[in-house]
Amino acid sequence: MAFTLAAFLLVKKGRIDDHIKMMNRSYALAFGAVTLRFYIWLFTVLGNGVNFHNNYLIIAFFSWVPNLILAEVINKYGNRQVEVERERV
Repeated sequence: MAFTLAAFLLVKKGRIDDHIKMMNRSYALAFGAVTLRFYIWLFTVLGNGVNFHNNYLIIAFFSWVPNLILAEVINKYGNRQVEVERERV
């Protein structure tokens, strides 16, 4: 929620490029829930002989860290400049 709130405040200030980067982070962390469920399935199928509670510590970490790293790579190397037309009053 913190990244989404920060993105909202950035867009209100007109900092569109920073807003896009913050939303990338927010999407990555929200998608962590999907990644968590995928890893639970994967570790259940492939993790024979390993206790589920031990797996869950690893899964909980890997469900959001790679997503956030990917978001940062996209933020750093994505060449997306947004032009915003200001309303004339």
